[in-house]
Amino acid sequence: MAATYKEIILHAGLGKTGTTSIQNNCFHKRETLAEHGIVYPSFMLKGHRLVNHTDAITGALCTRTASYGFGFRREVASEEEAAQLREDLQAQLLPLLEQPAGDKLVLSGEGVAEYDPTDLRRVEQALAAATERLRVVIYIRSPQSAIESMLQQRVQNAQLKDPDDMVGIVRDRYKRLSKQFGSRLEVVNFHEAVEHSSGLVGAFMERIGVPATVVSELNLSRSNERVSQEAFELMTEINRRHPRGAHHEGGVRRRHHDMQALFSLPGQPFRMLDYVDSDVYASALKEAAWLERKLGFGFPPVEQKEDQPLWQDETLFVLEEKIRGLPISLREAATDYLEAVAAENRLDAQQSAVLRFVAARVQALANDPIPERVEQLGADYFKFAALQVERASPRMALQLMEIAQALNPEGAQINQRVAMYREQLDD
Repeated sequence: MAATYKEIILHAGLGKTGTTSIQNNCFHKRETLAEHGIVYPSFMLKGHRLVNHTDAITGALCTRTASYGFGFRREVASEEEAAQLREDLQAQLLPLLEQPAGDKLVLSGEGVAEYDPTDLRRVEQALAAATERLRVVIYIRSPQSAIESMLQQRVQNAQLKDPDDMVGIVRDRYKRLSKQFGSRLEVVNFHEAVEHSSGLVGAFMERIGVPATVVSELNLSRSNERVSQEAFELMTEINRRHPRGAHHEGGVRRRHHDMQALFSLPGQPFRMLDYVDSDVYASALKEAAWLERKLGFGFPPVEQKEDQPLWQDETLFVLEEKIRGLPISLREAATDYLEAVAAENRLDAQQSAVLRFVAARVQALANDPIPERVEQLGADYFKFAALQVERASPRMALQLMEIAQALNPEGAQINQRVAMYREQLDD
């Protein structure tokens, strides 16, 4: 009989319940996990390291490799490329299932909750065959708070979404997973988990088998924090002007996280204005009541948020830098929006003047051929240039690699090299 894991734990989200923090911490603390017999793998795809396992599971086990957002995130250009990526991921995931490297295997991918019944069944069969016990863990967040969080995530992913489209998602994903996995499904109250003495990530690590005494000593980090209201409004306008998928009709091609420069724009925390009194909120309350009856636990109320003034100094100081970080094709929409806000007379004269000044500065870049030429050369050009000179001049290599990083912020090798060069120069 083939060797199997004692347990495989599939962490299937749900989305917007701290999954990115869980995944990043499990990867960075993988040696600690391994000391307790827990394997938390990573996968390589098109030069990127995947610590969120959604795309690895989708590519290796699902019937349609380019489905569930995989094609957009990985910029799959053809059926032939999709088939090759499928082979690459199967070559990594299947041996991991067939040859246990520890007592427990933990896979984490919130995208699993979006699979159709056929692909959920395929995933369950593949994992169950490799273990004595399959556990599927999900965190449930109140629909009232989840809708706001999901809406900002969709906007970050270049999607035009109405809050009405978010109603029912939490309930439907729970029902889908419950129907497929039955007694294997473990449902955790997200709001209770975040109150754990070691936080949400610490609670998850204890759940998968790390002793509480060990967890309490770990330095755990948080990821994927909520964007600011100012960033949300900018991204919404960019998406309105250049919606995802419209490039087939002569529009701008959108890429995953092409607005990443705006994710860290400081400002007022994002909130849906007048949300608590809206029809969307009333529908979310009905969804929450259904879940509370089904799951046997309650959700906290969502507090009414006061409308805070936007475009304060902390935002204005870095606004030009963040908009310069956008692809050239998206900057015009951003600067047009700034000019429109400045013209609305809802800000004081100084704020409006700064917005117009930033817009003019960024627009002037359109007459400068250098930034456009840099973007045309692409990240790989500067990455390979840096690798050629890294022995002779680490400082020049760092400068070149930082340009590559600005063009491809998610490049695993690029980020590793930038960190290495900085460490060398600090010594």
